[in-house]
Amino acid sequence: MPGAAAIVVSESFARRYFGGAPAVGRTIDARFGARDSGHAYEVVGVAADAKYDLREAAAPTIYLPLTERLNGTIHVRVSGNPAALAAPLRDAMRAATPLFRVTSVAPLSDAVGRTLLRERLLALLSGFFALVGLALAAVGLYGVLTYSVVQRTREIGIRSALGAPQRRLVWMVLADTIRAALGGAVIGVAGGVALSRSVQSLLFEVTPLAFSSLALPLAAFAAVGLIAAVRPAWRIGRMDPAVALREE
Repeated sequence: MPGAAAIVVSESFARRYFGGAPAVGRTIDARFGARDSGHAYEVVGVAADAKYDLREAAAPTIYLPLTERLNGTIHVRVSGNPAALAAPLRDAMRAATPLFRVTSVAPLSDAVGRTLLRERLLALLSGFFALVGLALAAVGLYGVLTYSVVQRTREIGIRSALGAPQRRLVWMVLADTIRAALGGAVIGVAGGVALSRSVQSLLFEVTPLAFSSLALPLAAFAAVGLIAAVRPAWRIGRMDPAVALREE
């Protein structure tokens, strides 16, 4: 169409408004901004979808020609340090047209980092409280197992004096650890599943019920339980039956 300004549309825009028909060569009437009275625009190209909000799907987008009346962003793919190309980029833009002025140059990773600041802060806090919870679980489980060994000292001494093998006595402590760990794991998984919908909005590209999201915490909890059971089991393995009976 003669006199129509050239624009580029995204793939999602072409699919939504043009269906399966070719988008290049189509003309649309649109207005951008309150002061724009409306113009005819001709589609001269279709660009791949780009996410400007990482939490949402790619939205239908129109790319307008950059004029002296508009503020825009230019994306440049570089190799090496982007900061080293700031001055050459400004010189190239000034040489191309004196109407444009480069106000700031920053890597795209900075923009992505600002977008994901909330998710990273929540991940940092969640990781900190998870470590605190694991430490408390280890201390609590160690205390319970140690107290159980002390309470069963006479029983362990009698069993050992009657010929019970040491590995069977050690298994008594490990069995208590397994039961406690399984009980905590079942309660934790049930609580996590119940709260999965509430925390889903706080996650980025992570599903709350993914295998890794459940397997890694369970494996960490099991490892903590085994570490907490090492000293009580070692104490039983080295316990002298005569000493144990005299203590009672």
